[in-house]
Amino acid sequence: MAGNGGSACSVDSTEFVQGKYPLIFRSIEMFPASRSYYRFSARLSQQLFIPGNYQQLEFTLNSKCLNVNRGWLKVVALNEKEECLYQDSVQIHKKDEWNRCVLKLPAQGACLFRIEIYAVGEDDWLKASLFSVDRIQILGDGKNIDWSESLPVFP
Repeated sequence: MAGNGGSACSVDSTEFVQGKYPLIFRSIEMFPASRSYYRFSARLSQQLFIPGNYQQLEFTLNSKCLNVNRGWLKVVALNEKEECLYQDSVQIHKKDEWNRCVLKLPAQGACLFRIEIYAVGEDDWLKASLFSVDRIQILGDGKNIDWSESLPVFP
């Protein structure tokens, strides 16, 4: 998780969504109380092993944006040598209300998946940008994944 350029990440304790607080990326002011902002960009990335034998995986992102020019959810499927098998992406809706975007991918042959989320602010340095992420849900063949299978077992 990284705030690139002029953004900072924190937990948004002003909003409670489905029993949890979302992450929020905010523009950083160039100087305190200046009301002028650095160019906003934010990136989250996580690579994970998905246990089980699925035909299709569905990745759902809940997010909201303010003064965001572009945003997308990208998933890369990797084999055991971490070679790219396939990838796909979907545009994130640029709305100041909670919305969902869904990306479906085949799961055959893949054992690792890299999930990436990007958001880039508008070119107007007088506008603060916000990008909130509530959660990413991953379903295997339309069902919840049993994540306990992916945890290491120690004696």
